Amino acid sequence: MVVDKEFIKMVDEDIEKINNAESLSVGDCLKLHRSLDGRYQSCIKGWGKGLWGFMYNHNMLSYSCISNDKEALIQNMQLMKGKLETFKHGLNAVAIPEKSSTNITFNNNNNINFEVSFSHAVSNIQDNGSLTNEETKEILDKISFLEDVYKSKESNKSKWEKVKPVIKWVADKSFDVAMQILPLFLKLKE
Repeated sequence: MVVDKEFIKMVDEDIEKINNAESLSVGDCLKLHRSLDGRYQSCIKGWGKGLWGFMYNHNMLSYSCISNDKEALIQNMQLMKGKLETFKHGLNAVAIPEKSSTNITFNNNNNINFEVSFSHAVSNIQDNGSLTNEETKEILDKISFLEDVYKSKESNKSKWEKVKPVIKWVADKSFDVAMQILPLFLKLKE
């Protein structure tokens, strides 16, 4: 993954702020911590893991337990610094989904475009902490099967016959799983 130069400059500036955080008041440490958390949590994999106050079951930081603890804030920012340094090399970046669009046309000629990606679905399933290893493997196998059918040169009717059992299977899964897999069926028409 290639990271934009302006973004790298911002990361470097934030790393420098972390290096100088020891001299900050508790309130300023908290402001910096929140700023870093808000800026990077959506683009760095495992951003909160290992941080004081991170609630794994909610995938978020609980500031109520660290807001007055300068030592915890500093320790968290030192861990954030390591994650930022790794991020600069693109090693722990959240995968950006590949561009692929499906066009749905209704009778009144309104078009709806949205992105559907097999790799994005795989990434979302792999990152879903509520699934067991067995469930994850089963779901990834279904996505792989759908991708194989998508890539085949068969007729749409033949493809449809092959994927009907998967639709029945998806109906018995959770909403989150269904929302990752159902859009993939639309790609079969492409």
